Amino acid sequence: MLFGSELRCVWRIGACVGLMTLSACMDDGRRPVFPVSGKVTYQGKPTVDALITFHPQNDSDPTSRPLMTRVAADGSYKLYTYEMDDGAPAGQYVVTVTWIKESDNQNAPKEDLRPAKNLVPDRFADAKTSPLNAQVKEQPNDFSFELAK
Repeated sequence: MLFGSELRCVWRIGACVGLMTLSACMDDGRRPVFPVSGKVTYQGKPTVDALITFHPQNDSDPTSRPLMTRVAADGSYKLYTYEMDDGAPAGQYVVTVTWIKESDNQNAPKEDLRPAKNLVPDRFADAKTSPLNAQVKEQPNDFSFELAK
């Protein structure tokens, strides 16, 4: 026969095992993602700090959104959806690249302010005109893009 304290201990262990089983079975709503990496260059040079964006196409998930990251000093990038460098859901994407050079407006008078300039042709910055595409598959993916004038 179990005494009060032993019974409480058994009950607590059973409750913990039940909660762990339940939490393992719950769906957190995240779609599976697959590693996506590559390089982005313009006229053979890395597009340091450019913004690369993957725009999902024909995606029936109402929570899907464009995925973006910055290009590193060597021209490489790693895409993420939920956590750093975890990748992207499988599917078709239009890819855009915007490489803005910050203009030196910090100390300029208002009349001398200049707009920031995109260092790659504008067609790469718009999802409607970008010729860049990627098909993310259920495996590690490498997409490198050499941009030209």
